[in-house]
Amino acid sequence: MADPIVTSYPRGAIKRIRMKDFMSFCGTLLVEAGPRVNLFAGPNGSGKSSVVTAICMGLAGNMKSLNRQTKPSELIRRGSRAFEIEITLCGGPGNPDIVVFRRTERADGAGGAAGARPSKRRRANTAGGSGAAGAGGGGDDDDGDGEDDAGDGGERVHTVWRVDGREVPQKRVVELARSLGIHFDNLCQFLPQERVQEFTNLNPAQLLECTEEAIGDGTLLRQHNELKQRSGQLTRKREDLEQLKKHLARLEAEHSAAEPEYRRLQRRNALRREVDKIRQKVAWQAREAATRQAARARDQVARTEQDVVAAQQREAAAQAPLNARLQALHAAEQAARRLTQQARAKEQAVEAAAREMRRLEDSNKEKEDALVSLGSRSRDWRDCCDAARAQVAKAREELSELPEGPPPELDVRVAQLQQLEQAKEGEAAEAHYLAGMKRGELHQIDQQIRSLEAVAARRNDRRERLLNKLDERYPGSRALYSWLDEERTAGRFNGRVYGPVLLEMSAVVDPDWAAYLEKILGSNVAAIVTENIEDNNRVQDWLSSQRARPGGRWKKFLNKVLFVRNPDASIQYPAGRPTADMAQRYGITHTLDQLFEAEHLVKLALSNASGINATYVGSRLTDSTAVINRVISETPIRRVMTPAYDGRLGKFTNIRTSAFSGQSYQGIDECGRATLLAEGEGEAEDGDEQQRLAELQQARNAAMGELRSLEETKRTLDGELAQIRDEKRRIVAQKSGYSTRRASIVRKETDALTKLRRLEGQGDPAAAAPRLRNELAAGLDAVAAQALHMLALLRDLHAHNHKLAVPELAVASAQAGLQALRRAVKAATDDLRAAEGALAAARNNLAHEEERAAEAAERARELLGGRDRPAAELRREWAQWPDEPEELEQLLAEKQDEAQRAQEAMRGDEAAVLDAWQRREEELKRLRKDTETATAALEAAVADVEARKAAWLPELQRHMAAVNDSVKGHFKAIGCAGEVVLREAGDAFQDYATEIRVSYRPQEPVQPLDRNRHSGGERTVATMLYLMALQGVTTTPFRVVDEINQGMDARNERKVFNLLVECSSRPDTPQCFLLTPKVIADLRYSRHVLVQNMLVLNAGALGGDTANSLLLAAGQADGSQQEDDGHAARPAGQQRRQQPQPMGLGELPWQEIKRLVFFGRRGARSRAQG
Repeated sequence: MADPIVTSYPRGAIKRIRMKDFMSFCGTLLVEAGPRVNLFAGPNGSGKSSVVTAICMGLAGNMKSLNRQTKPSELIRRGSRAFEIEITLCGGPGNPDIVVFRRTERADGAGGAAGARPSKRRRANTAGGSGAAGAGGGGDDDDGDGEDDAGDGGERVHTVWRVDGREVPQKRVVELARSLGIHFDNLCQFLPQERVQEFTNLNPAQLLECTEEAIGDGTLLRQHNELKQRSGQLTRKREDLEQLKKHLARLEAEHSAAEPEYRRLQRRNALRREVDKIRQKVAWQAREAATRQAARARDQVARTEQDVVAAQQREAAAQAPLNARLQALHAAEQAARRLTQQARAKEQAVEAAAREMRRLEDSNKEKEDALVSLGSRSRDWRDCCDAARAQVAKAREELSELPEGPPPELDVRVAQLQQLEQAKEGEAAEAHYLAGMKRGELHQIDQQIRSLEAVAARRNDRRERLLNKLDERYPGSRALYSWLDEERTAGRFNGRVYGPVLLEMSAVVDPDWAAYLEKILGSNVAAIVTENIEDNNRVQDWLSSQRARPGGRWKKFLNKVLFVRNPDASIQYPAGRPTADMAQRYGITHTLDQLFEAEHLVKLALSNASGINATYVGSRLTDSTAVINRVISETPIRRVMTPAYDGRLGKFTNIRTSAFSGQSYQGIDECGRATLLAEGEGEAEDGDEQQRLAELQQARNAAMGELRSLEETKRTLDGELAQIRDEKRRIVAQKSGYSTRRASIVRKETDALTKLRRLEGQGDPAAAAPRLRNELAAGLDAVAAQALHMLALLRDLHAHNHKLAVPELAVASAQAGLQALRRAVKAATDDLRAAEGALAAARNNLAHEEERAAEAAERARELLGGRDRPAAELRREWAQWPDEPEELEQLLAEKQDEAQRAQEAMRGDEAAVLDAWQRREEELKRLRKDTETATAALEAAVADVEARKAAWLPELQRHMAAVNDSVKGHFKAIGCAGEVVLREAGDAFQDYATEIRVSYRPQEPVQPLDRNRHSGGERTVATMLYLMALQGVTTTPFRVVDEINQGMDARNERKVFNLLVECSSRPDTPQCFLLTPKVIADLRYSRHVLVQNMLVLNAGALGGDTANSLLLAAGQADGSQQEDDGHAARPAGQQRRQQPQPMGLGELPWQEIKRLVFFGRRGARSRAQG
């Protein structure tokens, strides 16, 4: 149903707010908003700020803008799973309204409520209050799925957004709010209760930024920010240009001062160039002469080459007949070689036939011999068979005569010896065990003796004493020292490595000095000093490896590593070295580094780490307040050691100066007594150790006697055991002889039977005689056939040898005339070699001359700067000098002398002068160019800033003038004075500010609003009037102010409210939401003011028209009179009796209050029943 009072809303204004289970609201709460002023009244805790929170959260505002809750889950009413917010925004003239819906539920209940889609996990943001589901930061997802958020407490929530019924991501809602001009982070538009104080505390510059953001569409703020950025760039450009100009002026002055020396350098260089040109002419003349000589050598080579060609022709003419004769000889030799090869093949065939003949004859001879020897072989076979039979019979006879086994008494004796052996072995083992135990006891005594001797020896060594103390105080120091000693001995360090420091220091006899050093050095007495970074890392790595132990435990190594980056640096004394004057005036005699001797590297490391070079040693004179005060005021000394006396310990006075107040404070600490550096300790234990050593020597002598007795017993038992074992072995050997003899006879019998069976298997050799006679006859026939074949081969070889004689005669004839032809060829070859030798000599000479010419040319080219020929200008300069070499050399010597004199007149830094002059020339050229560029850039930047300023400042001045006029009018309306001043600052745009100036008392000038000068109520009034002044210049659809009237008195509150109604009732002004805990009586409510009572709203949904009608009726006597100016008339009834004021309402008749309250209850009950 449309509002009967107001007909139009600004675009983006809120028409309706529906909340369900939101914060303290139980169930559904519906708020109908008016187009102008919406006044939410109710006591504290009635839910006014919850409506503000709902507006912010329902339009995807940032929870930080509220400065209250931090997580969306905190907004869900206790006992509920979710909250819902639905805000209806005006879409503007001719456009439908925009409905924004938000539902946020706990993750464990997602999807369980009716109408909610199953949640799809998008992302979880662990930053409470800034996630996608309630922090107001725009999300990045463009789909319509719900978004999850996990707060700081780990409680996850799920949020669903809808715009006009369509599910959208939160990013779309944020973009919608921005497009409508809704900015929850701008305090000029959205001022919740918790940020009221923050707004009143804005400084003028921040107030101007908020105002610019609220005016129009934010263009002024963007222009202002761009101007601040460009202004900073402009300032930097000016500074850079000024630096360039200063640098250019300084460089030009240096250039002018260096010009005389540069001119002398130019004169010297001119002489050098003249000398170089004379050298060039000398080199060019040498090149020309060498070129001519090379041409003559080239002609000689050409003539010699012609002689070589003629000799080659003569050699070819002599070689032709020799080649023809050699070809004929070669043909005859080939024919003879072919026939010779054929003859050799035939000879090989004859030799093969002869070998076959010999093989056949040898085979027949072997068969004949075998036939003749058959008789003797038969007799031998029969003899071997008889001998084998005799051996078998003999073995069987011996076996029958051999006894069955050894005598029984031998077994009895072996058993007795076994028992005796076991008994003796037990006795010997016991003797061995006792002797071993005694040896172990003796070994332990020896170890204790050696340990005591080593301790005594170490105690006499100072280094060992110090190392013992150090290892006791800082465990692991001895192991570290041993490792360092091994590494140093092996040469594995790259530089010097010292330590531990205590071992590198000389003895300190004075106990006070020792106490001073131990106090200041602290744990650095166990430190290691290095000068090479690799050595430093190596020591650190070893310490780290030694700290690790199995089972996760660590060994406590407290040794430090002190690395000195500059080992050659000298020790500095910030307060100066101690002098005789210091000793006389203050009693200061030394610094701590002067109390002992050590390597310079060690002292340098301790100076850097412990400050021994800045700690001074005083006397009893120093130990007084007056002297210490004089030291503080008259010297830069800040660390002083004073000695012990009269039973008191030494003191360490450390003077510190406060960086804030500049005052000095004394810190005094006792030094204690030296333990590590104290000398002469440890001698008290020497007597006990000597006594213990003597007792151990006596125990060792007794143990040695017992050991010798045990050794003698052991040797006796070992001898008796050896005798028993020898007798046992003899009896066992005697028993085993019987079985061995029987086995030997059986083996002989077996061998004889095997041999007999083998011979009988072979048979009598005489049986092979017929076979051998037949094989011999066949062999004789084969010999006869082979003899006939060999005869045929010999006849063929003889005929072939007759054919070979013809080509051999031809070869001999061809060889006869070769000698004469070869002599002719040799003579021609010698002539050719002589010609070639002459040619080689000519070519060598040519190469030499060409090399000389090339060197001369290269020399000339080098002097000519890489050119092959001199330029015409250079030739013209050469013309003024003589061409004769001697005269030219003399001229060159004179010029060189003159150049040398010019060089001697120079300072000696010519290269630096020339380099500096050239660098300055280049730098000047670059600086002049950079200056011109920077000037142009600065002018362009100035023009750009001026243009931007011209576009920004007049518009801002126009708006601020309108705001100032409104503020003046508002203050005048409440009987005070006030104005708004735009504080300009030229080009310093970061200093532009909006200053509110007020005067609340007569005869008081307007003064800037200040928290130290004005009360909280006065600042609140000024803030509210300023916000009302912005009504006419802002384009925001609505403005929210929560309990701004806190701190105002009733008079100011009534005046401010009336002004607010007047300002907000004008056309084209934003919708206004004003929250207050009370409504002052007798306020004039315009038709444009809609009062929302929070108690009634909490009791049930109350429509805007109903609430407005009730309050208007309660505030007017007859409910019908209205003024033309838009303000309600005062009540006609003049009842002044004070009545209770429930809900913060003013003086209303109790009947109307009753109707108002119970109407809300009845309406809530009826809607609940419906």
